[in-house]
Amino acid sequence: MAIEYRVVSVDPIYRRVNICYSKPDTHDVYRSVEIGEITEEAIKAAAEYNAQFAVEYWRTLESAPIIQMDASYALESKPKLRLPSPSIDGNTHTLRTAEVDKGDYIEVSYYADPYTPEEMALQVEAMRPDVYRMIKEQRDFESELPCNNFDVNEKSRNRILSVIQNWDSLGYGDTINWIMADNTTQAVSKLQLSDALVQYAARLTQLFEMYLARKEQVAAATTLEELYSYAGRYISHAGQ
Repeated sequence: MAIEYRVVSVDPIYRRVNICYSKPDTHDVYRSVEIGEITEEAIKAAAEYNAQFAVEYWRTLESAPIIQMDASYALESKPKLRLPSPSIDGNTHTLRTAEVDKGDYIEVSYYADPYTPEEMALQVEAMRPDVYRMIKEQRDFESELPCNNFDVNEKSRNRILSVIQNWDSLGYGDTINWIMADNTTQAVSKLQLSDALVQYAARLTQLFEMYLARKEQVAAATTLEELYSYAGRYISHAGQ
């Protein structure tokens, strides 16, 4: 069985990756997966492992009629039920197993067919506020990543500024020892401290401009896949 997959989006804050699996002549399957670290190797391993769920879904479609299930009551004690879980785009579904007690009310809506344009529009509008929140959290997260190996959260920035302002009065020489973002201790100069704040300010400006542009993209998105594709990282911070 030829299975292709692509990474739809990556959320480094919650360490989740959204993956789409494709096979000719059938529905795509989307999986939202939590991973330990955001690396190419970890994403590839997660994608390959979760391919089994796409295979399971496609086999279910081949062996059972495509139906829409309404809410119902469990008729036996603790039956194992195959319940569909909606994907991130609402068009396709994966399956999970659940045990329930006799008489439990199970609410299931299973749409095997793609959303109509009207249904998709409703889903996009319902999820748009969530994506606005995600892109704002991502902006704030990236703004406080280290600059030149200096911590630049609010407490660290205040400390850097205080040291710069009082450098001469405290009698510091060319350098002072500083605990860096990687927990090493290094001799740093007044200029290095100032440069870290300058870089932080430049990054903040860049992130805000990118955030405004991304807000416009989110506002214009017409599908959930497009909507969630804007929820990833703004800037690459490798080596900082």
